[in-house]
Amino acid sequence: MDSCTIGGIIGGIVSIILCGYVSLRTSHKSIDGQLKFGLIISCLFWVCLLIVGACFFGLLFTDINLERNLYPIVGLIAGFGLGAIYSYGEAFKVHGKFDEKSIQFSYSLVWFKR
Repeated sequence: MDSCTIGGIIGGIVSIILCGYVSLRTSHKSIDGQLKFGLIISCLFWVCLLIVGACFFGLLFTDINLERNLYPIVGLIAGFGLGAIYSYGEAFKVHGKFDEKSIQFSYSLVWFKR
């Protein structure tokens, strides 16, 4: 395998490890009985989205060797794109409420509010 493929695989593995670590360590902020993820998950969304945008920009507007670099770039776009979708769902769509007796989580499927 060439260095681009190895770099993409190593980046994907590091991304999976970091996502797992952050998900385990993220504490829920509680304000008046509400639960939601902290700032780390929303930052992860923006970083993944930025990497996907940079890969698209490099793919479309630079003169890279597509015969050699197409599959690693498409792999990065797919991997970080999935990470961005997951992080967006966790950070902005999952909410919860708690009281002394129960805890409830809900996932909003509405992407845009009117």
